Amino acid sequence: MPWPTLLRQNVMNKTPGYNQEPGYNNGPDAVSEQPWDMIIMAFTPTPSPHLVPACSSPARAGLNYWGYSDPAVDILFDKLMSKEALDTNARKQMYADISRTIADDQPVFSSPSRAE
Repeated sequence: MPWPTLLRQNVMNKTPGYNQEPGYNNGPDAVSEQPWDMIIMAFTPTPSPHLVPACSSPARAGLNYWGYSDPAVDILFDKLMSKEALDTNARKQMYADISRTIADDQPVFSSPSRAE
């Protein structure tokens, strides 16, 4: 399925009975246009400033339809877009901190490892 179609039919949502435009995070009662059992999507395995829309607080994120929010991640993404991140070692540490925080939070389902 083309990416724009997947987003429009299965990811964008709205609350039934309310006159709202479909969006990526229209609240806990919102549903997609098309019913679905599972969607497999992937984002880059390494956090980058480009992931802000997917891994930032709902107020700042257009594609954060699962509602993940962690103020520490927001602060770190802000730092990645600052002069401080021009220093390679500082930037590496910021990426490590974001990765660790998101991994600890487990905001979306990940399949268990084969060892389990």
